[in-house]
Amino acid sequence: MDVSVIIVNYNTRQMTLECIDSIFEKTEGVSFEVILVDNASSDGSVEFFRQDKRIVFVASPDNLGFGRANNLGYKYASGRYIFLLNSDTLLLNNALFLFVKAMDALPKKVACTGCKLRDDKGNIARSYLLQPTLWKSLQCFIYQRFLPESGKDMPNSNELFEVEGVSGADMFIRREVIEECGLFDPDFFMYYEETEMQKRFLEAGYKLYILPEPSIVHLEGGSQASIPNMNKRLLSLRSVLLYHRKTKTSFQLFRLLLFIGSLPILLKTKYTLGERLKYLRTIWEV
Repeated sequence: MDVSVIIVNYNTRQMTLECIDSIFEKTEGVSFEVILVDNASSDGSVEFFRQDKRIVFVASPDNLGFGRANNLGYKYASGRYIFLLNSDTLLLNNALFLFVKAMDALPKKVACTGCKLRDDKGNIARSYLLQPTLWKSLQCFIYQRFLPESGKDMPNSNELFEVEGVSGADMFIRREVIEECGLFDPDFFMYYEETEMQKRFLEAGYKLYILPEPSIVHLEGGSQASIPNMNKRLLSLRSVLLYHRKTKTSFQLFRLLLFIGSLPILLKTKYTLGERLKYLRTIWEV
């Protein structure tokens, strides 16, 4: 088996179906399997996808989050490459074949590749990430200045280029790298799990690249659309703290500066007093 495609679904039945359909419509020239992990959806996804004979369907009784659900799917995978694909994506060309062709030709020290993702209007979307430093994380969480991950700062050439991390929407990974370095840390529920995983790849001496040939649309938002903004912010806050603690990137200093910097920001928000206190408690609980 060349490729095991792992997709996680949470209440995005139609979107996930369209993603799966695009894989089977566009793929040729490689052997592949699609493993769908359902995170305890309540929209009829379990009953619907259990009938789809094209896929390996795994129903989790609980919402495991993104990373742990992918870890579960990996237990069923037999491909020499593992393709972690978001449910809110669509393949526009024979992407699986192009990934396999490129990875077969690249040095074994290339652990993971992604591609220049497109949004629903055809524009280059967020396709890669930067490994967080103390300052970058503070900019993101205090000043809401998000890290450059869009096409605005992406090379214009049609050649592959090296990055610090591939977007979690389309990570094409060598199986032997996963066997050596592991997949997702189960302590992360959502956000920063792909960042921490790829930092382990980098620390083991591997490289990460964006390829020009595969073409994929990323309809960002998918399964997160129904999550209240404060809940998303708390999940993201917990995850960035976990990242800094696990990677030892100035964790205690980061936590102190984040706490101090959050005080005036929270006063300006429309969150309730209880939500503000919960946010501040989370900083010290991780």
